[in-house]
Amino acid sequence: MLFKQRRLMATLSILLSYVAVEIAIAASRFFDYASIAKDYTTFLEGYKKEHNFFFHIQKPDAELGFVYGTSSNEQIRLEQYLSGERDELGFRNFPGDKETGKITIVGDSFSHGQGVSVYESWPKRLESDLGIKVANLAVSGSNPTQYNLIMKRYKQYLENRVILYGVYVNDFTDNIDILDYEESGRNQFKSPEPSFFDLIALLEKKPFFERTLAHNLYGWLYQTNSRNIMKTKGNEIMKLNGENLLQIDGNLLVRGENEIRREWLSQENKTNFLKTLASAKDIAEGYGSTLVVVYFPSRVYIYAEEYEHGFSDKEPIKLEEKAKILLKEYAQKLDLLFIDSTPALKQERHNAIPIYLFKDVHFSPHGNEIVAQEIASALIDFCYIQSTKTEEISYEPPTKTAKGLCSELISRSITDF
Repeated sequence: MLFKQRRLMATLSILLSYVAVEIAIAASRFFDYASIAKDYTTFLEGYKKEHNFFFHIQKPDAELGFVYGTSSNEQIRLEQYLSGERDELGFRNFPGDKETGKITIVGDSFSHGQGVSVYESWPKRLESDLGIKVANLAVSGSNPTQYNLIMKRYKQYLENRVILYGVYVNDFTDNIDILDYEESGRNQFKSPEPSFFDLIALLEKKPFFERTLAHNLYGWLYQTNSRNIMKTKGNEIMKLNGENLLQIDGNLLVRGENEIRREWLSQENKTNFLKTLASAKDIAEGYGSTLVVVYFPSRVYIYAEEYEHGFSDKEPIKLEEKAKILLKEYAQKLDLLFIDSTPALKQERHNAIPIYLFKDVHFSPHGNEIVAQEIASALIDFCYIQSTKTEEISYEPPTKTAKGLCSELISRSITDF
């Protein structure tokens, strides 16, 4: 009996010691330090890019939350990081685009053309496809509430035009207020030059359990044997900087990268989103303009089959499908043209040219080209724009209500657009 008690006490002692060690490790930043030290150069390069963007390029704005910088130094850094021209307001336009454009774009980084040169972005490709000027007022990191505020501030660049309202999956977030500069994390870059401790502070804040020794050991064993366990049709699951990645079609697909959460699709959020979209329509009509909703799918959604098979996770795809259906329903309810770039991108992904950037959620130059073609097709087919080009392109009608707009717009003289 005494032997059993001693063995039980010894077992409990070992267990408690292990728990104490796990708590100490999880509470520390050991794994953060180790991962940075292991590949300091890579982390430093990534830091510099984000640092330029948040510390130098964007700045606080009392009304909009944040805007692009417009000083000469900020413009130089814009060129270095985003590879494109900027106008006097910091937007991605050439001289005359805003003033003479027949189309104006509002949205976030997907509408802005993040990750590619201005010449490769879909707004500029759309301009080329249609043979008309396109103004781009998109701000990376903004949300629909901010899109509407931008529409109100820059009225002179939205009157008597077609306004393309770009929506990405994270626009369904439960945060419908203005994204404050500090709350958005843009104030985390407070020093002019990067340091090792700045890199530590910038790492993703992991949940407590993900910092434990057991979790990291499991992750290492799981990833080491991933080819045999997952059987991903030749697509290798790998680990890079603590992230689960799946390499397919010249892309590194990151687990959970589309960001969508179940709570974002609550009834309250859906009601608020519909109100925001209705407000955008009212603003556009007040300017004598027409609002068009454009949807951009996440890379996860386009590679849904591989994502589900590789990560055994169907939740993000289901939620995004639900969000997209809701958006289409809202557009129909408000009698707005809804352009969904998903079908064309899904079809194109089977070809040899990647449609997304290698390790980035944004479109590649080819992806931008496909999106521009889809938007151009829809605008021409529904008589929102009269193209100066002679090529014939067709678009599958997305809604029943939009189909009747052609004759109505013709009677209003579509050349007025």
